[in-house]
Amino acid sequence: MNRPAIVAILKLDTEDAGFTITEILVTITAGSLVIGFALSLFLFTGKLVSRWQKETELKDQVRGVVVTVVRDLDRSLQAQSADDSTWVVTLPSGKEVIYRTSAGTVYRNDVVLAGEKEVSFRFAVTAFSSSGSTREFHVQAQGTRGGRTERASGTAFIPASSKLRFTGR
Repeated sequence: MNRPAIVAILKLDTEDAGFTITEILVTITAGSLVIGFALSLFLFTGKLVSRWQKETELKDQVRGVVVTVVRDLDRSLQAQSADDSTWVVTLPSGKEVIYRTSAGTVYRNDVVLAGEKEVSFRFAVTAFSSSGSTREFHVQAQGTRGGRTERASGTAFIPASSKLRFTGR
């Protein structure tokens, strides 16, 4: 064999055909950092969306209490406060709708309207006579979950000519 052929064969064996251990370690480290940041972002976004969802549910429950009470007052003949935690609304059909709060839960005819689990609710109905042809009933509800409080209020406008009688304590 001639000498240049032997030198060429030896050069083939010594040339770099792959990656060095340093290059592999740098790539693994950089990849791990990118994956770690992506996972952190994913978990943070999940917690944020979960918190927003709970806040939205709380707002919806509070508004739901107000809307339901106002709707019943709008079509009622009589509303009375039996005690600090019970309201009785008499509908034109003669049926009574009983609103009751107990341990932070609002019940409508003994069916939970709002306030299960970690949510605590309060609501109040106050009547204000207004000058003119209408009377106003103001309904306020408040829900608390984990230190976060949401409030909502609504007003039922009842014509003064209505047969609705209001007796409060």
